[in-house]
Amino acid sequence: MEPDRQSRDAAATYLVECFAPGVTGADVMAAAQRVRAAAAGLHRSGTPVEYIGALLMPIDEVVFHMFRSADGEAVREASSRAALGFERVLETVLFLGSEEGEAGPEGAPLVNTGPAWDADSDVRGEEFR
Repeated sequence: MEPDRQSRDAAATYLVECFAPGVTGADVMAAAQRVRAAAAGLHRSGTPVEYIGALLMPIDEVVFHMFRSADGEAVREASSRAALGFERVLETVLFLGSEEGEAGPEGAPLVNTGPAWDADSDVRGEEFR
């Protein structure tokens, strides 16, 4: 298996939580461009991290930026380089309705699991399953 494929297969999905009062779609698009460039730079220097995209919840004034990486610190570094004002980096459990995978709650395919990371600390939160 080629190295990029191996790191992709071992990668987890992370959400970077940003509270952003007054955020607009244009703000999120601009942040996404910065994050994409930061993640690409890290990847070129040998730190596998991939920016997937963003979810905007305008009513809650929250943006979640989504990444794939084998290392939460790489996600934290990409977010910092892109000047995201983030609260937390969360390793997520991703459920895909039509994909095959390990069964999660109620038989839904389970893609990955993991602990939460607080932006103010290097201490991992409790794992959930």
